Amino acid sequence: MSPAVFATPAMSEHDVIRKITLCVTKNYAARHFYFVPVTTDFPFTNPYIPLESVKFVLPISNGLIYFRRLLNYFNLLYQSLLLLTMRIIIFGPPGAGKGTQAKMVAEHFGIVHLSTGKMFREAISQGTELGNIVQSIIDEGHLVPDQTVVDMVEETIASEDYSKGYVLDGFPRTVEQAVAFDNLLERRNESIDAFISLYAPDEELIQRLLSRGEGRSDDTQEKIKNRLEVYKKETAPVMEYYQQASLFRSVDGTGTIDEIFQRILSALPKK
Repeated sequence: MSPAVFATPAMSEHDVIRKITLCVTKNYAARHFYFVPVTTDFPFTNPYIPLESVKFVLPISNGLIYFRRLLNYFNLLYQSLLLLTMRIIIFGPPGAGKGTQAKMVAEHFGIVHLSTGKMFREAISQGTELGNIVQSIIDEGHLVPDQTVVDMVEETIASEDYSKGYVLDGFPRTVEQAVAFDNLLERRNESIDAFISLYAPDEELIQRLLSRGEGRSDDTQEKIKNRLEVYKKETAPVMEYYQQASLFRSVDGTGTIDEIFQRILSALPKK
C-alpha cells in the first residue's frame, strides 16, 4: 500500500509540511504517494494529480493556493531525496578488481553491492522460483538466458534494501541484458548514473590473476589470455551501448586499490 499523508482542517500549514517531510523522508522509495482532499469544496474533481510520472494527491482544506504551495514543496523534497540515490555499473576484465571496487563504492554511498554470482547463489539457497530455474539450467550445463538474469535482477532490486541505489558487478554482460535492464528501469522510473569501465594492460591482469589468487585454481598464463580475449569479444558491444547513452566512464585500473577508488569517485556524476 502506498504511503499517505493525513491532515485535518485544524492543522496549520507548518504542521502539514512537517507531516509531509516525515512521510516522504521515510517512504520516498515508494514512488507513489496519496494526498486525499478532506473538504467537499476541493477545487479539483479528480484527486489524483499526475506530476512527472509520480502521482501526488494532497489532503487539503485551505484552497487552491495553499494546495499548490504544499505540492511544490512536496515535489522539491521528493526530487532532492532522489538525488541521494546512486545506481552504478562497474565493468572490467578478470583481474581488474571490479568486485573490490564495487564493494568500496557501495560502502562509500551507503548502497548495496550486487554481483550476479552472489545473486544466483542467494536465489538458489533461498529456493525461490527463479532460483530453482537457474539451478536446473546450471545443472544441465547451460548458460543462464539473458531474460532469466534480468528477471532475477528485477526481483532482487525490488527489495527495500535497494531503494537508495546499488552498484552492479557482472551485469549486464550482453547488449540484450542491457536493453532489457533499461526497459526495467524505465518501468520503475529510474536510471543508471554511470557505467564505470576499469582497464589495465593484459600483462598486469595476468600477473594479478596468477599471483593474488584472484583467478581459478587451474589457471595458466595461456588460459588467462584466452579468458581476456573472450571478455573483450563478448563485452565490447556492451561498452559501445553505454557509450552511446553517454554513461560510459573509462577509469585507469592500475595502481593501488585506493588510487583506483579515488579515480572512480572522480569519474562519477556529482549530485
